[in-house]
Amino acid sequence: MKKITYFLFIMFNTFAVLGQTPTSINESFTGLSGQIPSGWEYKGSGNLDFSVNDHKGKDPNKLGYLYVDTGFKGSTTDNTKAEWVITSKMYVEKDKEYECVYYYSLPPGASARYQLAYGDSQDVVAMSNVIIDHSATPVPPTTTGGIDVWKEKKGYFTAKKTGYVYFGFKVFQAVEGLTKGLLGIDELSIHKKSMCIKPTDVKVSAIGETTVTIEWKDTATNSNGYKIRLMRKGDDVMTGKPLFEETSTTKNINLTNITSGSYYDAYVRSDCGSSDGLSFWTNVVSFRTKCASSGGVDTFYEDFSESMMPPAVMDMNLMLLPFCWSRLISGNVLMNPYDTTNAYVSGSGASGTMMLGGDSYDNGKYTMLISPELNSLKPNAKYVLKFKARRLSCSGTCTGTKIEIGTMSDKTNKTTYTKFKTIDLTETYQDFSIPFDTYTKSGDSYIVFNRIDDGGSYAVELDDVLWESTATASVDKINTQVVETLTVYPNPTNGILNIGTKEGIVKEVRVFNILGKEIMSAKKQSTIDLSAYTKGFYILNVMTDKGTKSVKIIKK
Repeated sequence: MKKITYFLFIMFNTFAVLGQTPTSINESFTGLSGQIPSGWEYKGSGNLDFSVNDHKGKDPNKLGYLYVDTGFKGSTTDNTKAEWVITSKMYVEKDKEYECVYYYSLPPGASARYQLAYGDSQDVVAMSNVIIDHSATPVPPTTTGGIDVWKEKKGYFTAKKTGYVYFGFKVFQAVEGLTKGLLGIDELSIHKKSMCIKPTDVKVSAIGETTVTIEWKDTATNSNGYKIRLMRKGDDVMTGKPLFEETSTTKNINLTNITSGSYYDAYVRSDCGSSDGLSFWTNVVSFRTKCASSGGVDTFYEDFSESMMPPAVMDMNLMLLPFCWSRLISGNVLMNPYDTTNAYVSGSGASGTMMLGGDSYDNGKYTMLISPELNSLKPNAKYVLKFKARRLSCSGTCTGTKIEIGTMSDKTNKTTYTKFKTIDLTETYQDFSIPFDTYTKSGDSYIVFNRIDDGGSYAVELDDVLWESTATASVDKINTQVVETLTVYPNPTNGILNIGTKEGIVKEVRVFNILGKEIMSAKKQSTIDLSAYTKGFYILNVMTDKGTKSVKIIKK
């Protein structure tokens, strides 16, 4: 009996280890805000930093990289005098081969050297198994350029035993005290080497409003064909929830019924059958579908976080608008979506705002920001326009600082514009809600924000623009008894919502979109995952044994 019990204990713990322990490490240093990745350790006295604004690897969605400055210290022989960045633990199997892939940068002429090693603890003394050795001479990716020049590096090792290991980047000097050096690391991936080769040269073509063709090359023989995933832009292909997942027995696929005016990331992997398994996913290929050519959309939400400056362009008038939006301007005026951390609306969760400005003192000038085409803009529309806005300080003689809300039938022709409401602005952000139930015009398809120059110079900032059905109001009326102690966080959210209450038990959670349609429900859950849904506003209705509460959620 004791032997059987012991055997079952070993089996249980073996399955527990394999079920909950990471068998790979994937780190792109994205969104860390200057913090080391969870479970990692930094051992040294130099300068450890993270850039979260610049892309230094190959994947354009993975912004940020690890940056180590050795200072005037370190030697090749003493591990305790080097700078170390050591990963979290990873489970390996004896005699299995593993692959390490990352991007690195060493500025030309720098004296920094580095090694990638592994050991059975995060103690630097344990880092005795060297995988990649650049200790003899510095190895910059190119002979010109600086820290912005990056190159992919691969290394391999065979695990000596089964169990946990840690990986460390050792950064040091050839001669202690000679001079300091820099090392950049990005897009680190450590995983078991696959016998199934991933496809190459993934391309997208024939991009329509709701269709796309994806094709790739592959020299391997894949008995089970290929797997294709479409992810929301920026989501991790391994941990994120796919928006579309398909299979193909050929080296191309035509996808239909995807959403117009949307950004996607496409990935492909080979399926080599039960013997060799699945390959790794290919590098990301990003695309966006075309805007709807007719009929338009029912609703939209825009936080201007996707707006960006074209590369190598510093003319603010050439800023890119959100996809499917447009503009009309006259005179010496500007329209800038811009990325900033101190000007966006507090609490909106967005990383950008839209500015409609001007520096001309001539009356009659205009700056029009035009929404995507709508099919719901009709007389007595049961819709409401919501947004946040303020004006910047006014110079000259300003008779008033206002913005007009109007509509158009032709986004290229100002003469089709009709004013609907005029809004007074202050230098403090305000929330505005404009019902369209009194709107009487027929034939228009666009909402317009029109900033008119009234003889002074001022700019208007907009954020969190929402066009939604007033059916949402009926969702708010679901409340039967508000539970004041119930909290939902974080809000805004990238996907995961936590529900907490100091009294009562959560019995059911229901999620509604802005049209009032229920899109999700769960019983006795304290977390909800909205990762698979598009950005915008949602209503979370939480029912407890003490009452019910509805909360408006912003999905970023």
